[in-house]
Amino acid sequence: MSTMAQDFFKPEKVTLTWNEGSGGPAVTLDCWFESKAIRHVVEKHVNIAEPWRRVLNASVVDRLTAVVSARGLPAAADCRHFVEATGRQLQQACDQPLLCRFLETAFHFVDAAGRLHPILNNLKAREKILFILPTGAVGFVSVDNPWSNGTLAAAFLTTFFPRQVGWVAPKRAAKANVERYVLRWAQQPHSSGGRLLPELLEGVREEDGDSGAVTQREYFRFISPETWGFELRKDGCQVRLGPRS
Repeated sequence: MSTMAQDFFKPEKVTLTWNEGSGGPAVTLDCWFESKAIRHVVEKHVNIAEPWRRVLNASVVDRLTAVVSARGLPAAADCRHFVEATGRQLQQACDQPLLCRFLETAFHFVDAAGRLHPILNNLKAREKILFILPTGAVGFVSVDNPWSNGTLAAAFLTTFFPRQVGWVAPKRAAKANVERYVLRWAQQPHSSGGRLLPELLEGVREEDGDSGAVTQREYFRFISPETWGFELRKDGCQVRLGPRS
């Protein structure tokens, strides 16, 4: 049904640009899509439950779901369509801008059989970026040169529709995703009842509910705070009043 993606699909680059807040610097990021990451999305997330027709052509979604059922590999042409469509979504998130840069340290890894192993040596923080997409999905990339003064280079990791949140109407889903990640990563309360914009040194340690893998995330930079809903209060704090828990 499909041509082996690793034989014919070559990594493709999508260049993304955004401004880091009012008067902030312009950032350019070259995001590379490889077949392994695309296959991950196809195998783990492209199914009849998630609203992928908001992102991809219906015929492509049908072929991808059939490939998963047959335990095959996506055709190179469908991979290229995925890159083009997902790249547009990522750039639309940049245009807002509605993304969050952070450092991530993994304390475990999961092998091909699904077994959990601790990482005992060479723990390394990697910069990752979360994108809130207008379709109700979210996307993640891993930055290869986070301290570069020039163009950033990154690898596309994944995109998916968070369960329940991402499956409703797009605008409502995107708003819910904003609140979801503010609640997760901006954990310090303000006297007003909202959430404080995190200081760079504030971190969050999270455990994956499926695998049990533990990850430390810190140095959160919500770009831009205004588009995430944070407002400057009279006390000088930047606070988001929307989400409560």
